[in-house]
Order: sequence, then C-alpha cells, then structure tokens
Amino acid sequence: MTILIPMPASLRPTGLDPQTWPIALSDLPTTAYLVGGAVRDALLGRCRAELDLDFVVEGGAIELARSIAGRYGAGFVVLDRERAIARVAFAAGTLDFAQQVGASIEADLQRRDFTINAIAYQPHHQQWIDPLNGRGDLAQQQLRMVSPANLTDDPLRLLRAYRLSAQLDFAIEPTTAATLAAQAPNLARVAAERVRTELDYLLETTVADRTLQAINQAGLLADWLPPLTPVQYQALTALGSAAEALWQLWPTAPIAQPLLNGRSAMATARLANLLGQDLMVAGAALDRLKVSRADRRSLLAVVAALGSLPASTPSQPLDRAGQYAFCKAAGDSFLAAALLAIARGTLPNRLAEAIARWQDPSDRLAHPCSPITGTDLMAALNLPRGPVVGQLLLALERASAIEQLSSPTEALAYAHQWLAQREA
Repeated sequence: MTILIPMPASLRPTGLDPQTWPIALSDLPTTAYLVGGAVRDALLGRCRAELDLDFVVEGGAIELARSIAGRYGAGFVVLDRERAIARVAFAAGTLDFAQQVGASIEADLQRRDFTINAIAYQPHHQQWIDPLNGRGDLAQQQLRMVSPANLTDDPLRLLRAYRLSAQLDFAIEPTTAATLAAQAPNLARVAAERVRTELDYLLETTVADRTLQAINQAGLLADWLPPLTPVQYQALTALGSAAEALWQLWPTAPIAQPLLNGRSAMATARLANLLGQDLMVAGAALDRLKVSRADRRSLLAVVAALGSLPASTPSQPLDRAGQYAFCKAAGDSFLAAALLAIARGTLPNRLAEAIARWQDPSDRLAHPCSPITGTDLMAALNLPRGPVVGQLLLALERASAIEQLSSPTEALAYAHQWLAQREA
C-alpha cells in the first residue's frame, strides 16, 4: 500500500512547483509521480539549466505523453515502446513519461539504481514517498545502491555511480563501493555509446580528476581504456594546477567552455590523458568507444602534440621548429594539448611563445599554410596530381613557418631543391 508522507510547506523545494512547469497540474492523473533526478536536485536545492522531469504513471504513459504534446503543440517521441516510455519536448526542456513497474510506486522505486534517485513526489498532494530513506542519504551526502541485483541488471549504473558522486560531491557508501569494484567486469557488456556518454558527463565535473583515480583503482574501465601509467596518474592530479599555470600565460583561455565536439578543453585533456602516449593504443581505445571521426581526430591530435615535444631539452623554451611541430600536431586541440603537456611536466615557459603565437590567427607559425597553392605548384613544376604534391606542400608550409621562405619565388626555389633531393 502506498504511504504518502506530507511535506511541510516550508520544506517544499521550488523545483517541484508545478507553476514552473510548461503544463498544468490538471494535465496529470492523480496517480502520477515525479521521480528521479528532478526530485533529488530539488531536495538538494540544485538548479538545472533546462527542465528535465520524469513522471511515472500507473498506465497509458505513451498515450498520456502524446495527448499532452498535442495539447501544447510540443514535440513527441517514443523512447522505449517495450517499457512504455515517451518524451514530450518543450523549448524549456523535456518531460518523460514511463509506465510504473510493479504493482505500486514503492515496487517501482525498488528497481532503481541509488536511494537518492528512488524518491517519488506526488504533486497533487504535495507529498513524497521515500521507502529507501533516500532523503537520509542526501543529508549524509552519500551514494548508496538500492541493491546489487539492480546494478547487475544495468551495468552502466556502475559508471553512473562515480559520475553522480563527482557531480554531487557525494561519497560512495563503502558496501556500494565494494560492489562496484566486484561488478566492474560487467561494464564490458554495455553499449559503447552509453559508456561514452556517461564518461563525457563525468569528464566535465569539477572533481573528475579525483573520481577518475577512484575509477582506475576499481578497474571499472579496464575493458575500455589502457591502464594508467605513473605519468598519466600524476597528470590527473596536476591538471588543476596546470590550468592555473596556463591562465598565467593566457588569461582568457576558455578551458572550461565547450570547444571540441561539445567537450571542453579540460575534459578533452582528461580523456586524452586516459588514452596514453601511444597513438595506436589510443586509436584502438577510441575505436572501442566508437567516437565520431571528428572526435577521434581531435583527441589523437592531443596525443600526437605531446609526442612532438623533444625530450632532449626539457627545460628550454621550444625553438621555432619545435613550436611549429607542436602547433601543427595539436591543430584545433591546441588548448587541450597545452593543458595536458603542462600537467605531464612540461614547464609553462617552454610553451609560452607557442601559446602567445596561437592567440594570433595571422601568425604563420602557429597557423601555418603553404606560400604557394598546389595548383600553382603543379603548373610551375609540371607535376602530376598525386601524393608528391601533398608532401611538397607540407614541406613548404614547414619551411615558411620557421622563416626559411618569405615569397612565392623562394617557395619555388625551395620546391626545386626539395624535388632534386628526393630524386637523389
């Protein structure tokens, strides 16, 4: 039997106020409950940038969602027909409607991942149901599983535990932590897209570095990413101070803003650090995660840029050739590459000139290009279209960047010499 616990008016979170929703309370049946993250965040007083409400109803979830979408002219999509879950999309955010699992709301809550996500709010009566004492865990700032079986049913919840711990800055309750480690191999059977999405959420949190260390110790990503070396492990702890050092050289550097495929430079540096130092190993890990081609290029560019740094003079500023090599390899991932290079021990002054040059879009060293086009090159030297032209353009670009060339005439002379050496 459902037991409703009244919520005193003074304690009612504003995030649960139907007046802030894009629909009227009367649109919902009296058997509808608000569940999940919206309830949790409202109880914590956390604000969300976009509306994201999850409702559970006894029956007819898809039909209810379709009816509400039609009434308000909102978007409608069936997310899971088998489990009867549908979404209504408004400009302010989304409302998801799901069929209640089990004979009661308590039975539904018992199937959820963590107690802090297993609290239901009854908006018609302004009351909640909390059979697992999720409010107590919120007060204790701890993440506690509902049951080991629920984690086994969906192993992505193993990674989600660490993501929620990072986002909320909650400790993972000891028994739950032990279960996460014991079930770590189960994460290998989760779809790559789901693992990647959860990992991306985690990478953007402020305490991701500490959390990634705990994930590594639990062996949670052993089937997805190469093992951390001491250099990589140390870099995790140093990324925060590396950001501070980078801001000294580049005060307006947008380290935390979304830049690369929607990921911030900090998150990109974190993920690139987890990929290791070998391009082939890193590429294989990205293949397992099924990242997009553009994302693959940007992440491997960070790995390649760090590999371009000469090890022979670790304390001296990069010369022009070294600056060119770093900027060329990093490309649009320059900010993430500079951040990770400093975190892995490169002295900031070694990159200072390259960082200053990168901020100037007209700088030919940081943003190189050939002083002559491929078409003009083929015409002047009677060259057929092919890989040789591409190689020659790259050589001309490098020569121009390190101030060996200053005009098309010099470029053609360099091209003649380059071809002669190649034939020899």
